[in-house]
Amino acid sequence: MKPIQPGKWLAKHKYVIFCMIGALLSASAISILLEMKTSNVLSAIFTIIFYCFYQSQKPAWNQHKKLNQTAVMIASIWSFFMMLKGLETFEHYPSAGAIGKLTILLCIFIGCDILFFYSLTYLYKHILHHTLSIEGNRPGGRHYRVFFMIGGIILLCWLPYYCMNYPGVIISDSCDQIGQALSGIYSNHHPVMQTWLIQGVLSIGMHIFNDLSTAVALYCILQMIVLAAIYAYTVSLLYRYGIPRWLCIVNTAFYALMPYNVMFSFNMWKDSLFSAFVLLFTVLLWKIMIDKRANTHQPNTHRPVIVDTILFFIAGLGICLFRNNGFYAFCLVMPFICVICWKTKKEIVAASAATLLLVLFIKGPVFDHFQVASPDMVESLSIPLQQIARVVSDDLEITEEQTALLNQVVEVDAIATTYDARISDPIKNLVRSSGNQTFLEENKGAYLKLWLQLGIRYPFQYLRAYMHQTEGYWYPDVQYWVYADGVCQNQAGLTAAPLLPAEIGDRLQWFAWDSYTEIPLYGLLWSIGTAVWITMMLAGLCYIRGQKMELCIFLPIFALWGTLMVASPVAAEFRYLYAIFLCIPVYISASIYPYQKESSK
Repeated sequence: MKPIQPGKWLAKHKYVIFCMIGALLSASAISILLEMKTSNVLSAIFTIIFYCFYQSQKPAWNQHKKLNQTAVMIASIWSFFMMLKGLETFEHYPSAGAIGKLTILLCIFIGCDILFFYSLTYLYKHILHHTLSIEGNRPGGRHYRVFFMIGGIILLCWLPYYCMNYPGVIISDSCDQIGQALSGIYSNHHPVMQTWLIQGVLSIGMHIFNDLSTAVALYCILQMIVLAAIYAYTVSLLYRYGIPRWLCIVNTAFYALMPYNVMFSFNMWKDSLFSAFVLLFTVLLWKIMIDKRANTHQPNTHRPVIVDTILFFIAGLGICLFRNNGFYAFCLVMPFICVICWKTKKEIVAASAATLLLVLFIKGPVFDHFQVASPDMVESLSIPLQQIARVVSDDLEITEEQTALLNQVVEVDAIATTYDARISDPIKNLVRSSGNQTFLEENKGAYLKLWLQLGIRYPFQYLRAYMHQTEGYWYPDVQYWVYADGVCQNQAGLTAAPLLPAEIGDRLQWFAWDSYTEIPLYGLLWSIGTAVWITMMLAGLCYIRGQKMELCIFLPIFALWGTLMVASPVAAEFRYLYAIFLCIPVYISASIYPYQKESSK
């Protein structure tokens, strides 16, 4: 019997050894994140499952180079998120020192990275192997009938819930905007463009009905029609470009029946219209990509080109004027639009330039003319304020000089009892209550230096404060309130007046409010973090398929997400990134569409 040579044995079984180690690390990472006890038998079961899965999915690096590279990049991003979440587990390891904590974080990162990589490669290969067949562009006239049919279906599905919430969902922000509309004193804390829109509709409603409640109902009904039209346009466009009928039916059901789409349709929030404009902008971008690859305009007439240009202009204005961070998203996308459309679609370039110029004019001279008040400086400092507040609330040592500087703009002794790790409003309001924001603005350099000094001294507290302030936008398992109902207390005399019997309302209530917290897996459809992960995965799929130009349609959402990652006032505010849920049907279609190669003419 020949002696076993260790080198050859290792070379022969190195992948088996890698799978064993990878399975152990992945199972350990999951156990740590789920806070499972070390004696939990599920850890062993996870290890066996992961080992078998890794064994069956040996990557062919040379054969699927682009796929593997994309999977590595996305898996590493997701694993970083999981590692960040792992900071919360330290309290379960009180004896762990700095090296022990670093080991825990590395275990989470490496274990999740391996698991995500294999899962992504398996998923990508399966999707590429079973890409849905596209039925070809359908006749141009038919999609108009589809548009009106889908729009009618959506409105009919929304109607019972609107009757249950008549005259509409009116929260404190809505009451503030109604007050501005009635008084003519404006603040850009809420989008002034929407306030003016509310003012115009209320004026018409009051003139016709002489009743504020009915005028508010008119606004909500008009908003429902606009949203239904944008959703119907999106699905009809997907239908026109050959997306399978069953998928168009699923998309219609999503827009018509998903509770958050229903409830946001008649909510007077700025986020409803803003998110719909982002969807319209995204689907028009995708249409531009398809037309450019085919090197064609709409057949037989210039009218659709004009319509598309007008819609693109309106969508751009809506994005820029209905949320402040929407303007930054538009500015990020505009250079790519110019590069892509310069030769074949100059009208889109012109519309983009006109949008930017008009927005700058409105935000400048027009706002000045109407004396629109700008938000205070504190409003944009959510994360730095939360990080400093975390250091103070943890009772960590700060110098007398630093304490004196803080006391100039905030009552330091009240920070510990005021600080909320996931909402910055309490701390911001504490700063506002001092009434000394002028000093903060005049000494920005000193406070920037203070923030940096504390960050260098207490990086762990800063990292935990950041994690808690943003976790809903990158970690899937975070549940927070999604939407409101009814009418908040107000001085205008508005009250809820349901048009349906209470018995019917109670039956609709569970589906709209409690179902996503009680039905397993269904809650993923309500998770901001899950939507972000899915969007990243679909962007990766476009890249793998060689559709680099189509990555442009993901830029608006990633830009909005980026602004939340650096300045979110709430850890998981659904409405702030509601647009991503609306855009996912377009992203799915873009990732499976068999694009024609661009003409060389």
